[in-house]
Amino acid sequence: MADKPSKGLADIIAASTALSDIDGRAGLLFYRGYDIHQLAGPATFEEIAYLLQRGHPPTRVELASYADEIAAGRALGSLITACLPDVAGRQSPMEAMRSLVSLASADDPDKDSNAAGANIRKAARLVAQQPLLVASYHAARNGGKVCPAEPGLGLAANFLLQMRGAPPAPREAEIFDTCLVLHADHTMNASTFAARVCAATLSDMHSAVVAAIGTLKGPLHGGANEQVMKMLNEMTCDQRPAIMISTPSWWPSASSLTEVIAPPTDCSIRDTRSQDTKSQVMSFGLSKLNPVPKTVMIRPRQR
Repeated sequence: MADKPSKGLADIIAASTALSDIDGRAGLLFYRGYDIHQLAGPATFEEIAYLLQRGHPPTRVELASYADEIAAGRALGSLITACLPDVAGRQSPMEAMRSLVSLASADDPDKDSNAAGANIRKAARLVAQQPLLVASYHAARNGGKVCPAEPGLGLAANFLLQMRGAPPAPREAEIFDTCLVLHADHTMNASTFAARVCAATLSDMHSAVVAAIGTLKGPLHGGANEQVMKMLNEMTCDQRPAIMISTPSWWPSASSLTEVIAPPTDCSIRDTRSQDTKSQVMSFGLSKLNPVPKTVMIRPRQR
């Protein structure tokens, strides 16, 4: 008698990657060989996004250029602007993100190209746009307008500013920025798997991210965060943790964009730059750390 077919993809090796390695039970997480315990706090989300998407830690010049890309990409297209009132009035947050990211593709200058350079630029624009999409949706469904970003603030601080209409306290921005760093890449979760399947058909990056968001919406994946928030909202003040801040479930990982840019087996975690170049690395000191080069076999995970 033939063996019964396996249900799902549990314990099935689906791919290999050099982007990250995670062991939740042991409390281990590595981004391109760098231990998360060395990165969380000192490193900004922009630095980690650059590391994941472009394969090496940024120099000061590279990070400044990446920040300029983020600032330039922080804009709503005409189609989003036209549709935002209806989306805000009729769709829940995750439904709205799915719709708005899809609409964003219409005004992307690289929308008709799947070349590596175009995908790198699209990845940076998506990182820049998604906080603004959420803040704009939040403002629209509350009858307000989103305030402009502050050039001197990072992505995390600007998100809090545009959600609230007032600058966050420095410590708030630091905590939220660290949350984004911690959530930037968790290897092969369900949404990343969905994005990879979509990208493997040679579809475009926005379609792959929409597939990831649709998967993240499910109650067995990112939707679980909504249930946590519901529980916390039902608690009395003295039952809540002293500090409660969570990465929103709508935020696709930086790595899910990276997986679309290039196949994971093409990603290198070796630092081949000269020592002079390494000395320019930003203040969190990635050049002084010792990455552990590894390419791991990955299995899809539900969460």
